[in-house]
Amino acid sequence: MKVKFVRHGQTDLNSPIRKMQGISDYDLNSNGIKQAEETRDKLANEDFDIIISSPLKRAKHTAEIINEKKNVPLILDDKIKERNYGKLEGQLFKKEYCNLNFDFESIEGESLEKYETRLKEFIQDIKEKYSDKKVLVVAHNGVISVLSCILEGMPEDGNFEARGIKNGEVKEFEI
Repeated sequence: MKVKFVRHGQTDLNSPIRKMQGISDYDLNSNGIKQAEETRDKLANEDFDIIISSPLKRAKHTAEIINEKKNVPLILDDKIKERNYGKLEGQLFKKEYCNLNFDFESIEGESLEKYETRLKEFIQDIKEKYSDKKVLVVAHNGVISVLSCILEGMPEDGNFEARGIKNGEVKEFEI
């Protein structure tokens, strides 16, 4: 089963200086709305039976914009919320935070084990509930990066940043 994933549009924490956003609930900025509209237009000729989105404002708003012309069921799923980065939420992004072994749990964030578990549960849910459907998922860079590691193999250096996608981009996975 092929599933398309979209990263939400830009927020003020994505630009001009990248900050750790995690579960902080920021909405799209004007550029993020434009990115979501461009993604909607890119996907205009593709049919989807369902859109599943993270409930965080930035993803949900992106999903709603994409769904304006599709008018398919939109389901919000907590399992694809971004990772909780604990005390690093809102802080400047550093490349070392993209190492799979970085310990967010010690700073009141979510462990990689818990994060991976809920993402694997999400994939299992899609397979069980929607195997006969065309599914579009709107989520976050961390979600898409770690899912890429789960589905396509872990990077040798443990750094998943190269697996990420830009705001508004689309990536297809075989699940």
